[in-house]
Amino acid sequence: MTDQSTLVEQRIRETAYRLWEEAGRPEGQEQHFWLQAEAEIRRQETQLDRALADSFPASDPVSSGSA
Repeated sequence: MTDQSTLVEQRIRETAYRLWEEAGRPEGQEQHFWLQAEAEIRRQETQLDRALADSFPASDPVSSGSA
């Protein structure tokens, strides 16, 4: 795995554990909490990607003066 995918997996693991604890630590629902956490992390990543894309111009503005 790459460093980025390892970090994402760690975030999913931590989020799944938090969700599991918040739900009262029910047994036999590991996959449910993993998938819920994965969706939450992917949603956060998508929102961050959109925010970053909106905050940077596609190219530098054209200057009207000479350098």
